[in-house]
Amino acid sequence: MTVSQLHKQANHLEAPRAVSRPGGAQAELLAEVNKYESERNLDLVLAEFRNYQQGILPAGPGARSLTEFFASVDEKLEPPQQRRRGPGAVTGTC
Repeated sequence: MTVSQLHKQANHLEAPRAVSRPGGAQAELLAEVNKYESERNLDLVLAEFRNYQQGILPAGPGARSLTEFFASVDEKLEPPQQRRRGPGAVTGTC
């Protein structure tokens, strides 16, 4: 066998280049899994935001940016007279 024949044969063994996409029941299952995963992720973020509002700060990689994000959300949700100076600290009179 020559080198060119080996090369031609090897080209036929390559994996197809088109990406296969799920169809039918598999697509429906994937859509349902993605829906539940999105809901779960939203629940996790909401729980962490509630922790932030109670003064429990996140820790670990990305904690600083998450805390800054929560602060910006918290600032947009609260009226100016009730804005927090930091997590858990409400200003004003009780």
